[in-house]
Amino acid sequence: MSSTIEELASLTKAIEAQDVVSMIELTKAHQGENELVVDFINRWTSLNLNWKDHFSETSSIEMCIQGMNWGLRYVLQGLKANTFEELATRAHDMELSMTLREDQ
Repeated sequence: MSSTIEELASLTKAIEAQDVVSMIELTKAHQGENELVVDFINRWTSLNLNWKDHFSETSSIEMCIQGMNWGLRYVLQGLKANTFEELATRAHDMELSMTLREDQ
């Protein structure tokens, strides 16, 4: 029994010692110049998972979009994705479309 209590105490300390992401870190997260939008979304959602508080998925999606490159952000704000999966699909499609236009 004592061993279980010690293990639980040790686990609790380890969890408390984990990095907790601040709101500032979430809002400062931006898509890198050569970073694929899907990679940015994955990076942002990882940060969001480590944030001590939680937004609704809709609010989280809106915050994530704010960190994207301007062209994607402009288009995606009007499309209102309901899930991160939907956001990633739409953002990826838009990114491909924008890349194809630049190549022509």
